[in-house]
Amino acid sequence: MVAATELLNALTQYGPVLVIVVVFLASLGTPLPATLVLLSAGALAAGADWSPGLLVLGATGAAVLGDQLGYALGRWGGQALIARLNHRQAVTVRLARAERLTRRWGVWIIFFSRWLLTPLGPLINLTSGLLHQRWSFFLTLDLCGELVWVSLYVGLGWFFGERAPALSAQVEQLAWLGLGGLVAAGLGAWLSRSMRLPASAQ
Repeated sequence: MVAATELLNALTQYGPVLVIVVVFLASLGTPLPATLVLLSAGALAAGADWSPGLLVLGATGAAVLGDQLGYALGRWGGQALIARLNHRQAVTVRLARAERLTRRWGVWIIFFSRWLLTPLGPLINLTSGLLHQRWSFFLTLDLCGELVWVSLYVGLGWFFGERAPALSAQVEQLAWLGLGGLVAAGLGAWLSRSMRLPASAQ
């Protein structure tokens, strides 16, 4: 992974263009600290000549474009994609988990994996395509979710100013806590349904 300090130094030099590139690559699954970059970009925008509105629009567009490419790869790569990934056990295990979440939560996992469960985003893009989720639903929820994500963290960066980079660790922890909560909710629903089955069978 690219060192966060190196990215932040480059951010002051290349500005919003680098934000757009990082967000686009991260949406494809490249291990880049996109959330930290958005927070820092918001902080820099508060004291620079950057337009926060254009920053949000540009980063949202980049994220959506990367997500659509991931969806297309899953949709039209299909089983050939799975076959090429079979030798990478860690990737196939994560894809299998993402597929189970997609089957259980349907199209709503698309929205929540944009801003609440961001580590799952690139995998959900692939599995949505593999499962042939309707593209219009995918695009709509993807756009709404990415707009929430970008606006939230650029806004936090703007509000907290120089303290924004210090929020990065907490942001990552919240993302994984959100995933844990989602899994726990699914387990609770399954247990509740299982407990009702004997009664309905009588």
